[in-house]
Amino acid sequence: TDQFQSAFSWIKNRDATDSNMWFDRVRGATKDLHSDSTAAQVTNVNTVQRFLEAGVQVGNDVQVNTANESYVLWNWMMEATGSGTLNEVGSIDSTVLVDTTLGMSVGTYTGTGNNATIGHGLGVAPEMVLVKSVDSSYGWYVYHVGLTANTYYLRLDTLAAQSSGGATIFNSTTPTSTVFSVGTNSEVNSAIEFSFMAFAPSQFISIGSYEGNGNVDGAFAPLLNSLGIPIQPIAFFTKNADGSNNWDMRDTSRNPYNPTRNNLQPSTSGAEYVGTDYVDIVTGGLKIRTSSANLNGSAKTIVYFAIGTPMIDTDGRIIAGK
Repeated sequence: TDQFQSAFSWIKNRDATDSNMWFDRVRGATKDLHSDSTAAQVTNVNTVQRFLEAGVQVGNDVQVNTANESYVLWNWMMEATGSGTLNEVGSIDSTVLVDTTLGMSVGTYTGTGNNATIGHGLGVAPEMVLVKSVDSSYGWYVYHVGLTANTYYLRLDTLAAQSSGGATIFNSTTPTSTVFSVGTNSEVNSAIEFSFMAFAPSQFISIGSYEGNGNVDGAFAPLLNSLGIPIQPIAFFTKNADGSNNWDMRDTSRNPYNPTRNNLQPSTSGAEYVGTDYVDIVTGGLKIRTSSANLNGSAKTIVYFAIGTPMIDTDGRIIAGK
């Protein structure tokens, strides 16, 4: 129905070294950020032109619509319509589009340069937050619950391992049910506009980490939702938090059968890589079948975000599983 419109759309050309194209309804159609780049927002009327009830309308820009080339669209749909509402809970006002059932909010804020809090609207504490400047060539900063401590952060646009410099990024502060924090670093908090996405565990989202063992018979990552119920994953991305490795994005549309090996990397513009870094997507988790450091570095912390269908819904009905 028209209550469920696309709110955040991520498009990647599988066949070429085009950037990862990120769009959301708060910033507006035609305005894209690239997860593999520090570049400021670009307005291009030939990219995503409209957010629809069942997807997006795209123009003829080569990054979203080249003849005879294959693309993937990861599309988050939210109940709320419009381009967000004013949130005045934090010390900095934000404009947010929120779906508490999904466990996701998308928003913007203008920084002050002082330690600050920003309202996310989720009603529960997010366990992953991404922040990127809209106006300047600043990096993508990631708070994740699976990192060593709240003093650490990751960068989405680089291969770098987690950094302990989080005091000036996320103010060494764990998000609450109402706000997340930013420090004094100009790349997350200066007098310009920033975009953010906050994700919380929900019926459909699992956020966490597992420890790699470095073996081909790799680790098993259990994926439990906010109710402790296993989910059947649809899409997931991972990062070796302790190593200089790419982020890794996979899904069941490009790989409907196990093992999954079609890999795209939000930290690079590279074309799709089909290799031997196997992962089985199974009910309740991910079974790693590679010794690759990206997914299974020995004694390394691998952080993940996964979205899927719960085996049992809130009414106790079995709705997924294999």
